[in-house]
Amino acid sequence: MKTYYLIFLLIFFSISYSQIRNNDSKYYSKCKASNSTGAKTSKKELQWSLSKNDILNIIKLSKEIEFTDVHNYYSTSPCNIKVDELILNNKSFEVELNGGSYFYLTNKKVVKIYGCEKPECKKYFLTSIEEVASDNDNSNQYKKVKSIVLDFNHDKINDKIIISKNVDKDIEEFKLTFFNNNELILSKKIEFSNVYITTKSESNEEFILNMEIKDRGEKIFKIIKMPTYFLNKKLYVKNIFIKSKFNSAKTGKEEWLSKEIKINKNLKDINIENLVD
Repeated sequence: MKTYYLIFLLIFFSISYSQIRNNDSKYYSKCKASNSTGAKTSKKELQWSLSKNDILNIIKLSKEIEFTDVHNYYSTSPCNIKVDELILNNKSFEVELNGGSYFYLTNKKVVKIYGCEKPECKKYFLTSIEEVASDNDNSNQYKKVKSIVLDFNHDKINDKIIISKNVDKDIEEFKLTFFNNNELILSKKIEFSNVYITTKSESNEEFILNMEIKDRGEKIFKIIKMPTYFLNKKLYVKNIFIKSKFNSAKTGKEEWLSKEIKINKNLKDINIENLVD
């Protein structure tokens, strides 16, 4: 009897250990010799690895994104980790993870791309999406002007708006980067002489996006105000208020003309420059 019991224990622990080891087995990266900038692949990149449990956690944390988002918001690493078969919901998938915090999920019918943007994703990848935004703001093209801390959805977790300016003096361009709960929700470039955010208002918007256009003498001749609201991880604009300076034919003096445009649109989809022409 004792012999049968010992055999049972050995089989049980052997199966249990095999399952644990299977989930903890490492998948190692395959890297190109250099990245897109020509820099050699680092030791850290070459040693990047993930376990099956890591990959399952990444999938839980991630959301589906557009293919264009990879170019706009993510850093593409020279290193990928490929899993030929992963069973999800009783279906077989091929998974290819890039060190830049995104991955492809493929079966026989479709290819989908997912981004891992939450703070918990950082430990799994070589580059997080917030690091990409920070690197871009500190790059040779843009210089960070201001960082504003808000709470879009009033959950007591800080949200952030980063305003960066193109360093080329001949180009009047700003880049706005918006984070909600440490996740990038929007990055937008706009061409104006000055851009700033105001947060104190009698209305219920989250903030007001203010833009100014100046003449060659650095005098402001157009002001645009966009009260912005937050809903379902998106920023919306209901109305745009525009003030334009002109020379009055009656008085011969400079006066301001005000108008309001009702728009009710996602900030991402608004071409601001065309609206104020």
